[in-house]
Amino acid sequence: MVDGEEIILTLNSLDSKIPRVEIVKNNEVIPEVIDIFNSWFDTYSNDGRMMNEHLAKFLKDVINSEVLPELDDKQITKLFETYDKANNGYLEREGFIKFYTYATLSKSQTVWENLNAMGVRNDLKMVNRNNLYK
Repeated sequence: MVDGEEIILTLNSLDSKIPRVEIVKNNEVIPEVIDIFNSWFDTYSNDGRMMNEHLAKFLKDVINSEVLPELDDKQITKLFETYDKANNGYLEREGFIKFYTYATLSKSQTVWENLNAMGVRNDLKMVNRNNLYK
């Protein structure tokens, strides 16, 4: 390298080389994706309950945002209105999975963006971020 020369490094997306699997087969979400949604619920809920603050943290991470949404955010409120059927003030696993099942069937591109933001590759394997720079 000569003094004054710039070296530009880019990190290619792993997903650009990995074919995207079908996450819906026969109009049903495949079990591997449901397992991912269950793991998200386990990570962000407490004692089987996903309260407003848990959902806000999840939304921040799943949309890859710098800012935590307000607890009375329209998206959070709507999700609770629709999927907290018992009106308990929290989501149970069943409601969370129903939300993501519906989203997968109706907005699969958005779900793929969520999966990728959470470190899930196109083959539904988790990105091992520790090995990216080795």
